[in-house]
Amino acid sequence: MTFSGIHVNYSFSKELLKIDFNLQEETDYQKYKNRFYLIFAQKMAAYGWLLVAVTAASPLLDSSFVEKGIYDGDIFTGMASVRCGEMGYWNEFAPILDYHDISAYADSIQKYVDMGLLKAASELYYPIRLKPAGENTLESLRKNGVNHIELRMFDLNPLADVGLEEKDVVFAQLLMVWLVSTPNQPFSEKDQIQAVQNFKNAARYDLKLSIF
Repeated sequence: MTFSGIHVNYSFSKELLKIDFNLQEETDYQKYKNRFYLIFAQKMAAYGWLLVAVTAASPLLDSSFVEKGIYDGDIFTGMASVRCGEMGYWNEFAPILDYHDISAYADSIQKYVDMGLLKAASELYYPIRLKPAGENTLESLRKNGVNHIELRMFDLNPLADVGLEEKDVVFAQLLMVWLVSTPNQPFSEKDQIQAVQNFKNAARYDLKLSIF
């Protein structure tokens, strides 16, 4: 693997969601839960670049990455996180996802598989993904609904024994709690394309050179 990182899986407690569910007009809990996470995923896609900006931890590349057979040299590309920057884990296209409902979300990923742009749904290299309980397939997501959200933008932190500091997880949790409390906002195709670019911009070593 050229880049290494940690995927953080997060879910809100059933007790908390049940309290909110009882305040809604929705009568189907799983349908409510799917809608909750779909809206949440949009907000995390729009603002999750903050996590890259404050936790980026891989500014150097081995020289073999840019010149075959040349090892043990340190290369600085101007990125604080190479993994999340322009050279990192991204598909060759900016995916447009359908957040209308969970079936539409799954279908919008499957579309890229059918087009040959992805070999499998698991190869969607997107910072935010919605996951079902149990087997991680689009069919399971359609059938069983969302169980948790996956955050895929954390580098391995070389200063932490397990690769991720507890304070970074706490910060991510506080950001997520804040986001679910904010009003819903449109997330158009243009917004989605900009969101991907924002993650890449946030990976720069000097954020003064980035425009969000």
